[in-house]
Amino acid sequence: MHHTVLLVNVACWFCGSDSPALTSAKHSTCRTDDATVSSPLPEFQASEDGPSSVIRALAFDASGAFLAVATDDKLVRVYRSTDWTLSQLLKCAKRPTSVAITSPPAHVLVGDKFGDVYVAPVESASPSAAAPAAPSLLLGHFSSILSSLALSPCGRLLATCDRDHKIRVSRVPSAHSIEQGAPLIQSYCLGHASYVAAAAFVSSSALLSAAGDGTLRLWDAATGEQLATLDLEALAAAKLGDAGQPTAEEGAPEGG
Repeated sequence: MHHTVLLVNVACWFCGSDSPALTSAKHSTCRTDDATVSSPLPEFQASEDGPSSVIRALAFDASGAFLAVATDDKLVRVYRSTDWTLSQLLKCAKRPTSVAITSPPAHVLVGDKFGDVYVAPVESASPSAAAPAAPSLLLGHFSSILSSLALSPCGRLLATCDRDHKIRVSRVPSAHSIEQGAPLIQSYCLGHASYVAAAAFVSSSALLSAAGDGTLRLWDAATGEQLATLDLEALAAAKLGDAGQPTAEEGAPEGG
């Protein structure tokens, strides 16, 4: 069975041969739509603390068995997708910005706005709102705000992206030692001229990234070598030039 996970803003897509699903977030509510049925699955409230609990990140594990949800109230919740019951509840020291789940689904990874990545088991015997668990520190990014986490399909590489234009690729420790932290650095992928907004592995060694400089870049994650670049701003400008500039009436703002 082949699975693909695609993360875009606060939505994530899980595509398995038996149950493809799209989960999206608006404010503090998650909604999951199953492509195999005619109506969406029930919505569930990820947090009930009002505006401070806006959902910032979502991620399925590779099998689609678990969904991690990070919110502005510094909490990370992990749900079992079979019945949307809570399997883990974490309280972070800083506001989380990104999440990922290892494969096989043993641990959840959380990146925060101060550049640290934390790790915790994906399941707890009895997750409690009164006493959420504290994750362990895995690695840091020198106080840069983390924007994205990406795990390779083989589960051995972790790409962490920040707002200082950097992508760091680290070796993921084995499941029995990952909570002890200090993973080895595999490579740095350097070349973006602005913040790195997102990254995703397209194979166990190829990493695709998008940044505020308007480019998509393909990297060899093992070495950090840049393999290809697509300038989206230049492509858009060329397309607009081919189509002709909009007329004054077409380009005028509404209500003007």
